[in-house]
Amino acid sequence: MSISLDELIARYERLGTADVYDILDQMGYPNQALSSEIRALAPNMLVAGPAYTVQGRSYRADAPSQASSYQMFREIVPQSVLIMAMDGHRISGPWGENSSISAQMRGARGAVLDGATRDLNAIVALGFSTFARAVTPVFSQGRYEIVSWQQPIKMSGQVQSEVTVHPGDFVLADNDGVVIIPAAVIQDVLLAAERLAEIEQEIRVGLRSGQDRESVYMRLPKFDHIRKVNKP
Repeated sequence: MSISLDELIARYERLGTADVYDILDQMGYPNQALSSEIRALAPNMLVAGPAYTVQGRSYRADAPSQASSYQMFREIVPQSVLIMAMDGHRISGPWGENSSISAQMRGARGAVLDGATRDLNAIVALGFSTFARAVTPVFSQGRYEIVSWQQPIKMSGQVQSEVTVHPGDFVLADNDGVVIIPAAVIQDVLLAAERLAEIEQEIRVGLRSGQDRESVYMRLPKFDHIRKVNKP
């Protein structure tokens, strides 16, 4: 049974990244958590949706990029989450209030930046869920440039140094961090994570009633329902 994108988003947003990561880990995808240095700009920010990938880098005066950032914004896919690789750029904030407004008007749901942003208070006021490494007042003109979009990118990882993100992979981000669900297993992960959330709730009921921790975990195995996936 195919699940619509709207329903996928709604159901993933009822889950937590910890449960979703556990499912990915058990299925054989342990390297799907982005670096813990990429954090929500404000408490309770939450976003889920297909990845709209963007590659950037520090500005190169000797060979400037020919890509148009204006065109990148024109091509944003509605309901997507912008996920921006910055090739180690840490000086300026290529994202800000106007970028958020532009993305929001194109139907984007949020942004995940492997670098810095500006205009924290304004972005929070917009309600545009944004996750970044840092906040800075430094302007990006002459310091940073867009190279490409909707191509595979490398983001900083938590388990390994890099996580590959493809256009159309699914992004889930909350206060615990950011996980990437490969496109081929989006529905499988959702169903397994929903079942895990139910089991976790049963475990908490047992623990709160004073039952022995070991007996609760023996009675309610968390991962027996998960099947390994043969990765391509």
